[in-house]
Amino acid sequence: MKTKKPIKTLALMNLPRESMEDFLKKNPAFVSGFVDGEGCFTFYLTKRGNIGLQITPSFSVSQSTRSKEIILGLQKFFKCGGIRKSTRDGTFKFESRAIKDIHQKIIPFFKRYPLYTTKWHDFEIFCYVCSMIQRGLHLNKDGMLEIVELVFQMNNIGQNRKYSKEEFLRILNKVKV
Repeated sequence: MKTKKPIKTLALMNLPRESMEDFLKKNPAFVSGFVDGEGCFTFYLTKRGNIGLQITPSFSVSQSTRSKEIILGLQKFFKCGGIRKSTRDGTFKFESRAIKDIHQKIIPFFKRYPLYTTKWHDFEIFCYVCSMIQRGLHLNKDGMLEIVELVFQMNNIGQNRKYSKEEFLRILNKVKV
């Protein structure tokens, strides 16, 4: 049986290739598709703050070291966020947590170039909770109770949390109105 020759890539053929930044600018729907497969919309809940809990939104995309170029390109494409290397698994992660950038850059982009997998459900919750945060509803008990309920509907989120939804609700229920 004959073995197939590997397909020559542009890099192996020494052909010029546009920068990742230029490619993403020309192909915004690619960004949406890539995030549909590799991205995450989530929230970090921590025990602190005036009402016992603090919430931080997060949009992120991770890739192995070999695909670091796209992570760098995504940061330039969205013009926000930061990049860090995970010491746990060696991947590179682009992440945006600033509510202003999420409202002005991330959410409008994905509304224009929608997601098509079940990640769309997470994105819808993400948008709604971010709007609650922008309106300051996370600073009161009732708003935060609603936020906790919504956040635990995303990404099978309860599976990877240090604290359960019930623990967060217990903390909030101790707060005097």
